[in-house]
Amino acid sequence: MRTEQLAAKCGHAAAFEVLAKDLYTDERRAKHRARDCKACIAARILHEQEGAKAKKSERKSRLPNGSVFNVEYDAVAVRWKGSLTTSIDGETETFAGEATAVFQLLRKLDHAYRKRTPIPTLPSQTIGGSS
Repeated sequence: MRTEQLAAKCGHAAAFEVLAKDLYTDERRAKHRARDCKACIAARILHEQEGAKAKKSERKSRLPNGSVFNVEYDAVAVRWKGSLTTSIDGETETFAGEATAVFQLLRKLDHAYRKRTPIPTLPSQTIGGSS
């Protein structure tokens, strides 16, 4: 078995193993050329993981200081009613809702707040020549 240096999709040279009596060497070469090198693949995976961590930490961010939940149980309707009052861009905003369980209500109000304040997106970057 010997190795050749072939250009990968990203443009970097990558080792390609040439096997004795291999009927599919040409197909394997074409597949090798269509992929990024191992270093670029590792860099892309790392970048995607860091981006996912950043998005996750943004998603799990806390409500602004001074945010207030008000909940009230309506025994006749058998429902929780409530509101979330918070500050968005210096303006006070109130979100109202109702649900059959208190945590469902809190989740709905939080979701309404998150929907109103979208998560900032990370600029897309090209790594390893892939697009």
